[in-house]
Amino acid sequence: MSGTLEAGARARTRARLLRWLPALIWMALIFYTSSQSSLPIDGYPQHDELHRLGHAIAYSTLAVLVRVAVAGWRAPARLALAISVLYAVSDEIHQIFVPGRTGSLRDVAFDAVWSAVALLALAWWQRRRGGGKPRNPWG
Repeated sequence: MSGTLEAGARARTRARLLRWLPALIWMALIFYTSSQSSLPIDGYPQHDELHRLGHAIAYSTLAVLVRVAVAGWRAPARLALAISVLYAVSDEIHQIFVPGRTGSLRDVAFDAVWSAVALLALAWWQRRRGGGKPRNPWG
């Protein structure tokens, strides 16, 4: 009997860890991109717009992936927002140490706004799709 309970606990732990995998991979991609001294968009006349678009996509996606990872936790949307913003802060600090890059509080604010927008859009979508009850967007 205890072997069955132990196997069930292991399966639940594995499922929880797997929910984090997409968010962790996305964080690694952000980190890798931030580690580059220059980016392909640097030569374009629309550099600033492309830079902002990249941040919007990166951090709105991160917020949604973290929200999925913390589904079932207490206050998951707030937790996902906090994790996304803290990651944005750590990313900007990291960029200070990359030659040719700088950290920016404005980027952190922009990342926070797009994280919040994505989480609000996800909550709206879940309510609309689930009859008022939040649902896993991939379930």
